[in-house]
Amino acid sequence: MTTVYVTHDQIEAMTLADRIAVLDGGVLQQHGAPMDVYRNPANDFVRGFLCAHLDDMVSTANSLFGGDEE
Repeated sequence: MTTVYVTHDQIEAMTLADRIAVLDGGVLQQHGAPMDVYRNPANDFVRGFLCAHLDDMVSTANSLFGGDEE
């Protein structure tokens, strides 16, 4: 079943989603698997949006997907 869940909480999006989409003013900037978007932001907006909570996201991503904290 496909479900669309809208949140502004980046940690929540990373932990719940198989795929995420980042919009700016209603315009799609990037979509994909959470770790793909996190590791390869498409543009400066996506990079800035994700980096707003970078430390929390790194911890969450590492606990979810394995890896060492940097």
